[in-house]
Amino acid sequence: MRFIALVKMLVAATATTMATLSNARAEGPRTADHARLGVFIDKWNVVGDMTPSALSPGGRFTLRGGV
Repeated sequence: MRFIALVKMLVAATATTMATLSNARAEGPRTADHARLGVFIDKWNVVGDMTPSALSPGGRFTLRGGV
């Protein structure tokens, strides 16, 4: 019985802490830096040519990324 009471107390403490921390994230004012980083929000592709080096044979490359 004591074990169940301990588990209930730990669950309640964890839930309270998580609720507090999730609400504690304050969003500051958006700056010009945020606007410049907005280019990475969408899907993007980068295509280019690499010159050969000691670490890679070189050639054409494609990068795909985004959210």
